[in-house]
Amino acid sequence: KQNRGLMTTQTKQTTSDQEMDDMIHRIAYDYKEAHGNGVEYQALKQLLNDLLMFGEGEGVLVRTAIKQLYIANEQYKEGR
Repeated sequence: KQNRGLMTTQTKQTTSDQEMDDMIHRIAYDYKEAHGNGVEYQALKQLLNDLLMFGEGEGVLVRTAIKQLYIANEQYKEGR
């Protein structure tokens, strides 16, 4: 029963689609600025968006991974 409660709590804390789109854009844009050109930006953005197409179980893992990547990206930028 406790696990069900945790699952409900975690579900309520999910990121909206717009927030996820914004995170993906920022990750891809910062990567482009640091390493390359617009082709890489589009490829990375497409890859992250494609990963979001996974089903509910895997989709939660992908969303969590993207959030963690976004946080790490922001922390990296602050440290520069």
